[in-house]
Amino acid sequence: MLKVYWANADELNMPDPALFSDYRRSKLSAIKPEEPRSASACAEMLLIEALRREDPSISLPLRVETDAFGKPYLPDSGLCFNLSHSGPYAACAISDRPLGLDIQRLTECREALVRRFFAPREQEHILNAACRSEAFTRLWCRKESFLKAIGLGLRLELDSFDVSGADPQLSYEGKDYAFRETRVGELFFCVCAHKDALPDGDFPELIRIGG
Repeated sequence: MLKVYWANADELNMPDPALFSDYRRSKLSAIKPEEPRSASACAEMLLIEALRREDPSISLPLRVETDAFGKPYLPDSGLCFNLSHSGPYAACAISDRPLGLDIQRLTECREALVRRFFAPREQEHILNAACRSEAFTRLWCRKESFLKAIGLGLRLELDSFDVSGADPQLSYEGKDYAFRETRVGELFFCVCAHKDALPDGDFPELIRIGG
């Protein structure tokens, strides 16, 4: 089971902050700009909605803890999740297997960033693409989802692995990872997980909340 929920925070009413986990309230207290703060809150709203659809008896606030590398998890549930937000948009992926999710709004390609953060083949792919901004955003989304799937975040150098292939697959600590991606308007979605935890071919079920 793997589903991805998404929403535009501008289209939703934010619930009472008391309903959020201690983890989320701590995150929100550190975010000052309104847009990323609203999107961060929206991400947990989506997690709550996703969990309620799987188990209507869940209690709030959720108990969210973090592992040794800071990746959040639900100690009271057998489900895994990952959250992402970009601009006013937020997304939540839930599964019975570990995974990473990233969303990115279409971003202007800046050659200096390409040279700094991408592997040589990725640089060639982006800089030779018919639309550099699309190629840049798609590969950035893939890289973020992989780092989140393995739970290391930016502790692994971004230019140390290559996701430029048409159907990239990576190995890390003896496990094989693959990707599923889709696009809705200006928004790119990418899920990364163990190969056998992903649906064949298509992106997982994509569910919009609100709008």
